[in-house]
Amino acid sequence: MIDAQGTPSLPNAKVALVLSNRKAAYGLTRAQNADPPIPTQVLALQPYLKANPGKTRDDYDYEVSKIVLAASPDLVVLAGWMHVLGDTFLKEVESENVPVINLHPALPGAFDGVNSIQRAFEAFGRGEIEHSGVMVHKVIREVDRGEPVLVRTVEIKKEDTLEDFEQRVHQTEWGVIVEATKIVLESRRYVVSFRAGWVRFDPSLAAKIPRYRVYIQETKKYGNCAHNFTGMAPTIHRSLPSSTNPPDPVNLRPDMPKPRAHSRSSALPAS
Repeated sequence: MIDAQGTPSLPNAKVALVLSNRKAAYGLTRAQNADPPIPTQVLALQPYLKANPGKTRDDYDYEVSKIVLAASPDLVVLAGWMHVLGDTFLKEVESENVPVINLHPALPGAFDGVNSIQRAFEAFGRGEIEHSGVMVHKVIREVDRGEPVLVRTVEIKKEDTLEDFEQRVHQTEWGVIVEATKIVLESRRYVVSFRAGWVRFDPSLAAKIPRYRVYIQETKKYGNCAHNFTGMAPTIHRSLPSSTNPPDPVNLRPDMPKPRAHSRSSALPAS
């Protein structure tokens, strides 16, 4: 992903932070040697618990979420992160409308959890499967059970050693994680944009997204408050002076709070 950022494979994107729970993780070295260098941070579970008596795994997950959100990401990518992140982490990032995706070396519903490559290789040897695969999926509470974003099959050959198969899986992973990241980021492209003091809803882009959430973040001058609205994208198309209090949005849920004036808006796909 570091090599792909800013290229046609991952345009208009950059890695904002590399966080690891292991000091020796090679990803930290790659980030530090990048041009320009990418910020890195390490937060290991056991040292954290020893340094903070009385703290729990939930507290650790909370600290991880704060480190991640401090980088203001549009997307969190788990690539080699082996700790299962619990509700505490997911609630924090979900509250900021930041999706989380995970790279897993197996096909959907097969070989969830750890040692997936070895388990697939052994299952092939027993004649239980003909091939394995790699997927990137949305992260939910259930481990490796989130909706797949991208799936690729990986061949297992009769003459393969475990090392041969493992290398083939990793080569597939390198491409899949970049492709999946691009898919998710492009799905979050703004439908609402500011142009010369006017708020414009782009119908050509909106029509490609059947349902979306409008996320309104007020400027610091007026406080720091967020509202969410869900509506039908093709029906919402309006331009108005930014100095005008926005009228009630079209076809939006009546039980949702109304937006205030002087707000900065962006539209994100609904989950």
